[in-house]
Amino acid sequence: MKLFEGLFINNFEKVKFQDYAVFVRGLTYKKSEETQDLDGTPIIRADNILLNNSNLDLSNMKLINKNVNIPDNKKASKDDILMCISSGSKTHVGKIAYVNEDLNIPFGGFIAAIRTKSKLLNNKYLYYVLNSNIFKDHLSFSLNSTTINNINSHIINTLSFPLPPLELQNKIVEILDKFTEYSAELKAELKARDEQYRFYRDKLLSNNNLSNDINFFSKKLSEIAEINIGKQPSKEDISENGLYPYMNGGINKSSNAKNFNNIKNTIIVSQGGSNAGYVQWMYEDFYQGSHCYSLKVTSKQILNRFLFFYLKSNQDKIFNLVQGSGIPGLKKTSLSSLTVLIPSIRTQEKIVKVLDNFESICKDLNIGLPAEEAKRQQQYEYYRDAIFKYLETGIIDNKGIGERERERESGLIKIIEFIFNKTIYLIAKLSNCAQMSSGQFIKAQDRSEEFIYPFYNGGRNNSGYHNEYNREGENILISIRGVNAGATNYINDKFWLGNSCVSIQTNKEFDPLFIYFYLTNNINSLLISKDDGAIPAISMTDIRNIDIPIIPLHKQKEISTKIKSFYEFVNDLKLGLPKLIQLTQIQYEYYRDGIFKFLENKSNNTVK
Repeated sequence: MKLFEGLFINNFEKVKFQDYAVFVRGLTYKKSEETQDLDGTPIIRADNILLNNSNLDLSNMKLINKNVNIPDNKKASKDDILMCISSGSKTHVGKIAYVNEDLNIPFGGFIAAIRTKSKLLNNKYLYYVLNSNIFKDHLSFSLNSTTINNINSHIINTLSFPLPPLELQNKIVEILDKFTEYSAELKAELKARDEQYRFYRDKLLSNNNLSNDINFFSKKLSEIAEINIGKQPSKEDISENGLYPYMNGGINKSSNAKNFNNIKNTIIVSQGGSNAGYVQWMYEDFYQGSHCYSLKVTSKQILNRFLFFYLKSNQDKIFNLVQGSGIPGLKKTSLSSLTVLIPSIRTQEKIVKVLDNFESICKDLNIGLPAEEAKRQQQYEYYRDAIFKYLETGIIDNKGIGERERERESGLIKIIEFIFNKTIYLIAKLSNCAQMSSGQFIKAQDRSEEFIYPFYNGGRNNSGYHNEYNREGENILISIRGVNAGATNYINDKFWLGNSCVSIQTNKEFDPLFIYFYLTNNINSLLISKDDGAIPAISMTDIRNIDIPIIPLHKQKEISTKIKSFYEFVNDLKLGLPKLIQLTQIQYEYYRDGIFKFLENKSNNTVK
């Protein structure tokens, strides 16, 4: 709680809700005034207030006849706090959402708008009070004395809460808003991860990719799997305390069952209802209801897990098989006729390996990111409630919540290469792979053999020494003008770079030695040498636009290590070709001289 210690100096008075805010019930309308006409007026209902994150979801609103009279005070305005005041479930009573903009949309009778009437109260501060244990405890005590899950004006008006100065309210709101924003970022990242996974999965299982396998073929679903419908359970079979999920056509379980009638690692498809056609994998034993298909692979030519991924990748096709204007339904004959593209078992195994690993990451994110989100929510709630606890009691709770980092996944290219054993390169401009900068001019008198830092200004060797350095670490050098224009060099040290050179420092995804060897092999094509005797030069723009192949970092290092080893071998007098040439020359001279000496001796013997 050190985060807040500086904010709290004095205890603060408690005030009554009714003295600082008003409670406005929503619009009451008749069932007959609801309409399907798109020209109708949308209305915010209790269902539009999300329970878990106190946000408004306006994607599914009912419509009422446009001739219904709607008072202005029953329309949601900026800085309103909307509260569910009546529900069949106690957990939903009291849930709230903050309105960040002028919606000008009416809210229904099961909702109330809470608005401040005093300039001494920050709307958002009141919102956080209503989200805290102060209000939850007050509401719990009030509702325990009645069997009706309803917040009336008496319950809300008798709420008391601490009211610090407005400046302090603003600081509290600013801090708690940060946690809310971070939670939203986590949800956005979870959504992005899920979209990334779906993108990779669908690309991997597209016809174009699967046809890369020369052994692929197609079959009807009924030719490779048995499709079975579930069983309607009895009342005795279903229990909220049951150990097994009861799956009956929805995305989520319908309830729990005491026993199971199907086993884990089974593919199921919703048969009827709004989610008809939805495919999912069961990770545990379950009770299969009468609106749920299960698939059992009967062919040795396809893996059960691969079939699941293929069906999920073709989810939209399965949805398109659903029929019915009333209650939608998926016929068994329609599902049976679905065509499945089947590659070799080896390719299936690779695809499953990739997607299972990726799915485990996404699954971890569904456990991990929401766990992260839950931690942030927990941290946010801790700070929020601790603030208000301190405002009430002056006691500071010093228990905090830890944090962790996450790493991102690699891209589609590596996955495709892994599965189909193909080398696929993307191309990027050098300017997107590295930072480039020109050197600086120094006078001749500023160079001396007595200084310690090499001075590079073109060519592969240094042009003297300087008493200062303007580069350090791994740098690739390119001479851009003069007789040595196009000469490249690799330096991993401190040195001074002259104005006839540029230095290149690669991003972390690229190996500097690999880029150096690649540029050495390709730089001469950029050299401009004019017939009129002008000084040869290389344009910085051309250097920035050099195409660089994007290959995995470990591959780059493997290539650069081999080239470096060969380069050292060739240029090392002890190990390389110069030494071999020297030894060969000695051997040649020995045999040459020996031959002539032999001939000479032979000749002398003959003369004798």
